[in-house]
Amino acid sequence: MSTNVHELRKACTAVVRDRRDQAAEEHRRGLVAMLRRLGRRLAQARRRRIAIAELSTLDERQLRDIGIQREQIPEIVADIVERTPGRGL
Repeated sequence: MSTNVHELRKACTAVVRDRRDQAAEEHRRGLVAMLRRLGRRLAQARRRRIAIAELSTLDERQLRDIGIQREQIPEIVADIVERTPGRGL
């Protein structure tokens, strides 16, 4: 009888351990995915800041030549960065 109790306890412990390991793995995957999304958003923000800074150095004639007005720079850059995955700008 005590052998059956011991075997049952071992089996229950194994099931609990497996479920705990599975939950930890799912948590790790979720955390990795969240960090990847955060990294992509930070990279987008950096590309957006750099592009705005570079376009802002152009004078009015240069901006006219490329068909934009100074006040349009942030909107145009944001649109391009949002539509372009990876290293769009």
